[in-house]
Amino acid sequence: MSQYSLSFWKYIAYLIYGFENAYIEIFKAFEIL
Repeated sequence: MSQYSLSFWKYIAYLIYGFENAYIEIFKAFEIL
């Protein structure tokens, strides 16, 4: 159970990290404009 929970939180962290990177890229694009 704990192993499954750990992988689940890793997946959530990966999604959040991906969204943060996308947000930064979008922010940079607007900053250039």
